[in-house]
Amino acid sequence: MAGDIEKAKREIRWAKSAAEDRRWDQLEARIQTIEAALEGVAASEQAPVLAEVAPLRELLVKKLREEKAGRIEREIKRNLSAAADDLKRGSTTTVWLPKSIERLATAEAQETLFPESIAQLQREIDELQAKLPRAAQPSPAPRPAPSAPAPSVAASASAPASAPASAPAASPATSAAPTPSAPSGPDPEKARLLESELTRTLRFAADDLSNSPEQAGSKLERAAERLASVEARSLLAPELLQRFEAQIRELRAKVEALLREREIQTVEKPIERFVRQAESDLSWNQRGTGDMLQKAAERLAKEDAQRLLPPEKIAHYRSEIARIQGLLDGAGKQDALKRALPLLAELEERVSRPIFDGSQPEYRIASDLEALKSRIRGALSSLPESDADVQSIATRLAAVDARIAAAGEAHTLETARAQLERAWALELEAIAGWEQESSGDPSEPSYELPKTVLAIRRLSRFLEDGETRRLRAEHASDVRMQELVAGAESAYAAAVEKAHRAFHAVLAKLERRPRPTNRFELESASRLAGRASSDFERTPHLEANLSRAKALDERWQSEIAADLAAREAKYRELSEVAAQAWPKIASELAGVEGFDPLDHGAKGRRVLLRNVRNRIGWDFSGRSDFAIWVGDTPVVGSYEARVAAAVQAACEETGLPLDDHTDWDAVLVIGGPGQIQQRFRVVVRDRNNAELGTIEEWRPVNCVQCTVIGLRAGPVAVGASST
Repeated sequence: MAGDIEKAKREIRWAKSAAEDRRWDQLEARIQTIEAALEGVAASEQAPVLAEVAPLRELLVKKLREEKAGRIEREIKRNLSAAADDLKRGSTTTVWLPKSIERLATAEAQETLFPESIAQLQREIDELQAKLPRAAQPSPAPRPAPSAPAPSVAASASAPASAPASAPAASPATSAAPTPSAPSGPDPEKARLLESELTRTLRFAADDLSNSPEQAGSKLERAAERLASVEARSLLAPELLQRFEAQIRELRAKVEALLREREIQTVEKPIERFVRQAESDLSWNQRGTGDMLQKAAERLAKEDAQRLLPPEKIAHYRSEIARIQGLLDGAGKQDALKRALPLLAELEERVSRPIFDGSQPEYRIASDLEALKSRIRGALSSLPESDADVQSIATRLAAVDARIAAAGEAHTLETARAQLERAWALELEAIAGWEQESSGDPSEPSYELPKTVLAIRRLSRFLEDGETRRLRAEHASDVRMQELVAGAESAYAAAVEKAHRAFHAVLAKLERRPRPTNRFELESASRLAGRASSDFERTPHLEANLSRAKALDERWQSEIAADLAAREAKYRELSEVAAQAWPKIASELAGVEGFDPLDHGAKGRRVLLRNVRNRIGWDFSGRSDFAIWVGDTPVVGSYEARVAAAVQAACEETGLPLDDHTDWDAVLVIGGPGQIQQRFRVVVRDRNNAELGTIEEWRPVNCVQCTVIGLRAGPVAVGASST
């Protein structure tokens, strides 16, 4: 079938060349060859070829129409030329003008001629009609219906002759008016013109025999109709009528013989071509030979071939098909065995020794063996399975398949075992030493078991791995592999139990002891909860250990919250006491409210400041206890000893530092100038002044020093003479 497609493509190239040379007969033959080559080919494979044939067929139809139109136009013009000659000789009538009108009105002329040609011919007819006397002007023949097909030669021969439409009188189909009575006796001039017309028509028909039998048949039928008309019977002598009838019969026989010969050739040519191509392909393309023989047999079996071809020709082609088929069968078998047997010997030799010997990857060895088997089966594909040699080779291939299957099973088991052992060896190497790892002194247990935790995680992944599960399931009968996986399960269970005991011991120790006081130890329960969710994942101890660690952490956080609440309550209680005591203390210190830090005369002055906030650690940094802003000037100082002692005592009693987010009152003794570190925020910009980011830095700035001799801050209310 591939050969047919290629042949069709080659014929397309020749068809295009014929179209370029304007050889329409060759183009038609090429298209027929292409269509014959595509017989039996799948529609999907025909599509691209037919796409190239379509424009060629359209061009052929167009050119054939142009040629046919040219012949019809020349015929009508010849009749018009004869009519013009009659008028030039002074005749008042002519038979050629009605024949032109009748021919132009036929369905064949109307469907074939182009509109501009029809219009031009009609103008010429009108000009000639205008030169005739009105009584002699012929009526136009009726225009045929567009859907009426032109009659074939056979149909025309069997139809009874009808009166010609070109008679000088009005046509019966177009007018019911009575015709004028004919003159007595035949008109010699009319007889001569009628004889000339019939002679010319028969000569034209004879000329068309070799090139267009159909056109010749059409002319013969027109001549027969004309000869059978009343006018011809009245004008022509009997012997002349007989001679014309004999010529028409002779030409009809030739036309029918040519048409039948063409039908026979249409059937015989593809059969002959298929047979010749089959024998030609026998030596190099046996598949193509088989396809051609099948096409020849199918074409020979069709109804038209059986009807048209002589019995001896049918027998000849059947004999040729059988002869070539016999040659094909013998050559095909010898060629197939010649290709298959050496490959089979090579395959048997290869499987007679260890198949999967490590010389190549297993997949490549299996692929090479499968390729050899495919080549053997491909070589035998054209032979029937019932052939004895084919069955013998199939038996040997089955034995090879059995050896390959047995070797493959053994190799698969060996490979799977080696794969699992390698994976297990890697796990053992990674977790080595976990069994000897200790959780510490029983009196001071520890949950620092990194090797044991690693063993739990790796052994869990090993056992849950999809490949481990697949190998274990596929080789359930292999003792070695089952023992290996069982050992991994046992080690995993032991590691989990060891970690669980250590975890339980550490939690028990923490649960017995008081709540820790430092932050790191307070977070130990939360850290244990996090480790439990990770270390005991997918183990039976996960929920219990995680819940227990979380419960301990929640207990500690609850205790911390209760303690903080108590401290805050104490802080608020003492703050109320301090607030009530402060007015008396402030009055005893007798500080002046407000001062100007830029006033150099303020040194030594006692000043009372209300509702200030300590900015040490915020805006300022240094070894000072107290820092505030007075206007734009920092005022920085330290607590007097009694004040410092009161602050420390209050913090110890409440367990909380002084809240520097609340307003304080302070009595200060103004000192001299000094310096303090102030926090600055610096914007970093590029050369284009675009902001890149910000940084913080501490810079020394000038300040006014002071000593805090009185303070009311939260639970503290202290002065020079009271606390």
